[in-house]
Amino acid sequence: MIRRGRRGLAGILLIAVSATAMCAPAGGTATTRADSSAGAVAEPAGYWTGDINSPTPTTLHGASVVTAKQVRSLLSSGAVVIDVSNTPRRPEHLAPGAPWIPTAHPGIPGALWIPGAGMGVVPVSVETYFRAKLTASTGGDLARPVVIYCHTRCWLSWNAAKRAVSYGYRNVSWFPQGIEGWRASGQPTVELKPMQPPPPSPSKAPPAPKAPSGPADDDDSDSRVVLPA
Repeated sequence: MIRRGRRGLAGILLIAVSATAMCAPAGGTATTRADSSAGAVAEPAGYWTGDINSPTPTTLHGASVVTAKQVRSLLSSGAVVIDVSNTPRRPEHLAPGAPWIPTAHPGIPGALWIPGAGMGVVPVSVETYFRAKLTASTGGDLARPVVIYCHTRCWLSWNAAKRAVSYGYRNVSWFPQGIEGWRASGQPTVELKPMQPPPPSPSKAPPAPKAPSGPADDDDSDSRVVLPA
């Protein structure tokens, strides 16, 4: 009876191992994914231009990495908080002219929502606006604490915080848990409105030069019709 029990157990183990092997994709993809998700993501030399929702590093050179509890403490000490999440996009399947209302954007109370400031490549107008808002909100004090966030597993806040460091701000904090981590910790939110640079004014073409006009007497004499007597 003991031998039969061992054989039965061995058979069960063999079936379990076979089932596991069938679930794993061929070519070691499952192992590669596990290794990449478990391993630390290195900081890029510049700004991240790949998938913004891919895993992010756990560090940011020149900045601090903070938790929701620390963000709340920084808020109470007068820190400037900036949300760099993208604005919602109009669904592509909607018919032209069909009404569409973007969903409300919850954010940390007191935060400035500046979409586009965290992209890998930022238009000059957006970066100029982002830098100007930083200057205005900090009063030009490079030592003023600045907290930058977006969403969990999002590169936008990492890029924007790196930009703030490059501008010379010395107390930049990156909040990688984002608004999801803030809400999960039981903190309140408010609806934020996007702050974006004003659209460029339409360029006006210079007026066409006027053709020179001759003396009035000459024009009148040229236009007269002389009838025969």
